[in-house]
Parts: sequence; C-alpha cells; structure tokens
Amino acid sequence: WSARPTTGAAPGYIDLGPWVCDVVRGRMVMPSLTANRVSELAGNTWHVVTTTSAPPPTTGHTMSWDPRNGVVLRFGGQRFSDRGFQDTLHTWNGTTWQPLPTGPLSCQWPVPQSRRC
Repeated sequence: WSARPTTGAAPGYIDLGPWVCDVVRGRMVMPSLTANRVSELAGNTWHVVTTTSAPPPTTGHTMSWDPRNGVVLRFGGQRFSDRGFQDTLHTWNGTTWQPLPTGPLSCQWPVPQSRRC
C-alpha cells in the first residue's frame, strides 16, 4: 500500500462504512454515517453529493454493485438511535437514494443484521 494524493474534501470516519465501486460512473461510493451526503472518489478527486433523502444512519450496513440495474445496493446495518438492526434495502444511482420494497419476495428476505456481506 502507498498513500494516494487526492484533492477535494475527504470524508471522515472512512473506517466505519463500506465502500463500493460504481462501475458505470467510475467512482468509489461511501454514504455518510450521519447526514444526507454521499462521498465519492473519482480518480484522485473527492466529490460530495448532497441528497434530499437517505437511508437511516447506521453502522455495519453492507453495500454491493448491481450490474443488471447499474445501481449501488445498501442493506441492513445497526441504527445509531437505538442500536436496533435494519432490514431495509436502498439503491443509489449517483444522485438519489430509493428504498426498495421489503414485502413478500420470491425468495426469503434476510433477517435484520449488521456486518454481513
């Protein structure tokens, strides 16, 4: 490993949140733990995207790239407010978080959890 010089405002608490690569936009994506912001690293430059809505602030959530739909998926985590576990699923398209329905699916829905892939 070696340090990589960057420009722009780097996010804080980068060790508490997962990163995922947005293959379509060529950026590493990390949601803020406490605010309606997403930090993205494109090349050597940090970008902060402010959103009008966001998933509940959590730690231990998991993120993955969905190649079929070209979005980032974010699932679960442990809420800061009451330490309860989330079973929510959201997508990130580069500008907006969208909750996905968690009702009956063709497969079993995962139990609320934290720190699982």
